[in-house]
Amino acid sequence: MKKYVSDVITTKHINNWNNGDVILITAPTGRGKSTLILRDLQEIAKLENEKILLLTNRDLLKNQFKNIITTTDTIKVINYQLLENIILNQKEIKELSNYKYIICDEAHYFFTDSGFNNLTDLSLKWILEQYDKIRIMMSATASTITNYIKQIGIEFKEYKLKHDYSYIDTLYFYEDDQVLKKMLFELPSNEKALYFTLAKKAYETSQELDNASFLCSKHNKRYSQYVDNEIRKQIVEQDMFSSQILCTTTTLDNGVNIKDNQVKHIIIDVFDVDTIEQCLGRRRIGQGEKTNVYIKKYSNQSLSGKRQGLINTMRYANMLRNEGIEELIKQYPRKSYGNLIYDVVDNGNVQKRINEIMYFKCEDTINFCDDLLSSNKKDNYARYIAKRFKYDYKNTFNLDDMYNCLTLSDKLEKLIGIKLYKQDQLKLIDDIDVRVDGKQQRSISKLNEGLKMLKLPYLIIKNVDKDRKLLNGEDNPNRDKTYWQVIKSLG
Repeated sequence: MKKYVSDVITTKHINNWNNGDVILITAPTGRGKSTLILRDLQEIAKLENEKILLLTNRDLLKNQFKNIITTTDTIKVINYQLLENIILNQKEIKELSNYKYIICDEAHYFFTDSGFNNLTDLSLKWILEQYDKIRIMMSATASTITNYIKQIGIEFKEYKLKHDYSYIDTLYFYEDDQVLKKMLFELPSNEKALYFTLAKKAYETSQELDNASFLCSKHNKRYSQYVDNEIRKQIVEQDMFSSQILCTTTTLDNGVNIKDNQVKHIIIDVFDVDTIEQCLGRRRIGQGEKTNVYIKKYSNQSLSGKRQGLINTMRYANMLRNEGIEELIKQYPRKSYGNLIYDVVDNGNVQKRINEIMYFKCEDTINFCDDLLSSNKKDNYARYIAKRFKYDYKNTFNLDDMYNCLTLSDKLEKLIGIKLYKQDQLKLIDDIDVRVDGKQQRSISKLNEGLKMLKLPYLIIKNVDKDRKLLNGEDNPNRDKTYWQVIKSLG
């Protein structure tokens, strides 16, 4: 029988927590971690006339919490990033001292985000130094933060629930992104997919596929302008998305709920295993529901390369730690030492310090790679993922063996008979991509010449839409507009 957080943490447990306690709660998604905050702890805090500071790691998650919190006088919700900015600029710290309970939701954030946010150490250090507060850290993947807290000698109370991966119908691995696109291109119309990857790849894939939308962090300077804000709103307010395929970065990976039984496919192109597990947790699975999971495969050679890259990243920090700042500057003068090392002013002197959270995460990842590479078997990463999700590796499938690459012919075949107006015409121009002296050609005649050169049996024709009504009886908004159509060529 499935257990919930309320089964292992009762109001009696909460009442026995004391100022200074560190509480670690490890529980899969959908097991009531939020209920603990919004119902049990909130009621106790109200009776005590105390306040709760709830820290989240994503704007989407913060907004979802704000939508369901009933008493804002008791709970204040802010992002870790805001807290880090406050600490960095030494602002408003006193205001944050009024809270008895500090809740760190998605507490793996300090480590999983440290690869691209070099300030996560500030928030964790500040939280751990609030000795007069009750500090509650919650995550579905708390192993790294648990190991870190053990290493620095902090005592804690731990509550754990086991994971259940029985909802995984079939586990696939893949290497070729074009093969993945072919699979997504051929999705049945009544099925949806959730695709996690880097911003550039997520955006480009969303542009290449039909009925696909794109999400990334609003702080991504390059790609945030392309975010589908209507889809973002749907996720916050309705826990679903209307497009068939959602291509997103891991900005969606933490705490956000997708409750949509049409989402039958979850694709994850991420290396970090804790992040993979967080991505899986975004789809809340109902009783008896199943989903297919697709994980990007990393070869043993890729693991070796990642390991060596991290060793190179750590070399300056290791020299600073083992031989001191003078030796570091002597051996590597006028160097940028990367995000692992930062400057502080100490008694009027500038000193160099190591970002201990980033350092710990690098060490942890190197150890992970070493463990996998110690086996002589092939595909150790994929084998580990299968074992982690309690799935027999012999029963997994290689997507690359099941699909060919997505081709222009596939796209043209799907467009036959469809009326293509301005936006769809521009997309078709990009797909065919006929160029003369480097300049993209946009006329139908040039596009047809390109198709002929490629020996593809298709033609593009154009007509004017004269239909007054659509099939559903509504007025045709495209009446008298020129449209293109793809047809089969007879020649």
